[in-house]
Amino acid sequence: MKKYTVDRVVENVYAVLMPHDPAEKDFSLPLTELPIQVKMGDEIEIEMAKGKVTAARVVKRYRPAAGKPRRG
Repeated sequence: MKKYTVDRVVENVYAVLMPHDPAEKDFSLPLTELPIQVKMGDEIEIEMAKGKVTAARVVKRYRPAAGKPRRG
């Protein structure tokens, strides 16, 4: 399986994926081919055969860093 980061989700229809391997190019896949509730920043692993997704899983959910508390 190859690793990718979800760069963005467009119109809740497809996701643009950035490969962790610099020799590969960015590409997009329909959200129906990816794990449920995948979102921007998630790291996923995808296995493909003949241009079709045969397996996909989220390996790390994106969690924004907590901001510093504001002082009044």
